[in-house]
Amino acid sequence: MLRKFSRAFLIAVFLATSTGSATSAASVQLGDVKPNGLTAKQAKEVLIVVLKKNKFNLRKSGVFIENLVDDKGKPYHPGHFEFSLGYSDPKAGAIEYWGMYSVSAFTGDVWETHTCENFSFPELQRIQGEIMARTKRTFASERVARRGFGCTD
Repeated sequence: MLRKFSRAFLIAVFLATSTGSATSAASVQLGDVKPNGLTAKQAKEVLIVVLKKNKFNLRKSGVFIENLVDDKGKPYHPGHFEFSLGYSDPKAGAIEYWGMYSVSAFTGDVWETHTCENFSFPELQRIQGEIMARTKRTFASERVARRGFGCTD
C-alpha cells in the first residue's frame, strides 16, 4: 500500500515539474481532467490505452465497449466506470464477451473485474499521475471502494 502511494506521489511530482511529452500526450488524450474526476468518455479513453497495450483489435468490425450504468444512468459503483468489452459477430449472430473492466474516476486505476487483474505500465502510469495530480486522490484512497467490485490488493 505504501509502495503504491509512493509511486503515485513520485509520478505526480514528476508530472507537475516536467514539461516533457508524457504530460502533453496524456493531455491530448484526456483533455481537461476536473478535480472531481474523469468523465465516462475520459475513463473509456484510459481503458482504450490498456486494451491496445494488451493487443485487442479495437478496429475490428463488431467490437464494442459498453459503459454499464444503472437505470438512472449512474455507475453501479460510485467513483468507478464499468465497461463491458466484446465482439458481436455479424455472421454468426453471436456475442463473445472479452472482459469486464473498471476504471477509477479519481486515479485512472484499471481492473479487469472478473479476474481482478490490475494493469500497470509506463504509459498508463503517466496518465494516472496526471489524473491523480488533478483529483488529489491516490490508489490507497480507493482500496475500500475496490472491494465493491470484488477486487482487493
